[in-house]
Amino acid sequence: MFVSSPSSVTESNDESSGEDGADASDARTSELADTSSGEGESESYRVASYDPASRLLSVVNENGVPAQLSVAKGDNVQILGPALQEGRNLYLRHCMHCHGVSGDGAGPTAQYFKVKPRDYRQGVVKFTSTKANVPRPSRDDLFRIVKLGVPGTYMPSFMLLPDEEVHAIVEYVRWLAMRGEMERKLNAWLSLDYSKEAVADMEEPAEEIESAFAEAWADEASDNITQFSEELQMDWQEADKEENVVVPPTERVPPSPESIERGRKLFQGNKAKCASCHGLTGKGNGPSTESFNDLPGQPGVKSDKAGLFDIWGNIVKPRNLTAGVFRGGRRPIDIYRRIHSGIKGTPMQAFGSTLNKEGEIWDVVNYVLSIPFENKQGGH
Repeated sequence: MFVSSPSSVTESNDESSGEDGADASDARTSELADTSSGEGESESYRVASYDPASRLLSVVNENGVPAQLSVAKGDNVQILGPALQEGRNLYLRHCMHCHGVSGDGAGPTAQYFKVKPRDYRQGVVKFTSTKANVPRPSRDDLFRIVKLGVPGTYMPSFMLLPDEEVHAIVEYVRWLAMRGEMERKLNAWLSLDYSKEAVADMEEPAEEIESAFAEAWADEASDNITQFSEELQMDWQEADKEENVVVPPTERVPPSPESIERGRKLFQGNKAKCASCHGLTGKGNGPSTESFNDLPGQPGVKSDKAGLFDIWGNIVKPRNLTAGVFRGGRRPIDIYRRIHSGIKGTPMQAFGSTLNKEGEIWDVVNYVLSIPFENKQGGH
């Protein structure tokens, strides 16, 4: 991350700032410019750390010399990095009206949708190519979603945009997601002791509570922010590692009648239990749609409403496979990955360890792809 400041710089010999700065240079970062300062030439610095108590921003200049910038309350910061700046402009032009300025899914047109546009702030994307234990989408996943859209939804394809513009949008969406995740982590930490409910139960005067909060922030904020940043960085970097992409161990089993029949038995049987959600005929009307189920990501916590829900609070209708519309892509490899790793943020679980015999997932893929045609021909 870089900042540009005309005047408020004091030299520092703190060697740790230089080390932190070197670490920061390894990450994909944005460039920032302080637009609140007065006249004078600007210099660029790499951000190392920020102390909220003293409001000093530790930086390293282009020559690797540590320095500190005084950041006053109310200073305005503008994103200037080439990729993020372009991505921001493209996002505001093409995406903001649905997904909102902050990526919260509450843009001006979102109120007209029955299912709200995706809220990026949890860092969760449904359709990914990564393994079940990798919580974040890869850049390739986001690129494919923006470029191709999501069939059967309001998310359009941006196929006419040049690839470099789609890549820029992807970087900005990642930035929005990371910022949202950081805010959620900080909110969860502070809510333990300083939520409205917690403060209401305190007997101390308001001045003492405010003082305690200020001390806790001064003592713990820097360490917690560093910890949260490292966790986020690790999660997002894991998603882009080649070894975390789901690659079938064998080539696709030919979609023969025998393979389709094996897939049907797995789909309707107790091993995969696909029919419990999708129904025996794949119409999305399985018994789980009318029962009380665990909330996504909260095993053992039952919803107080019947049906299936995702982590954004939307009721989920299992895919009607007879329609032949596959939101995460209809390529055999797309469907294989969804069966293998599930659909993140939804009740669609991963079956990579359940369907562990050679070719079983491919058999289910072949059956799923046959369902729309069998129904059109008067089959089950």
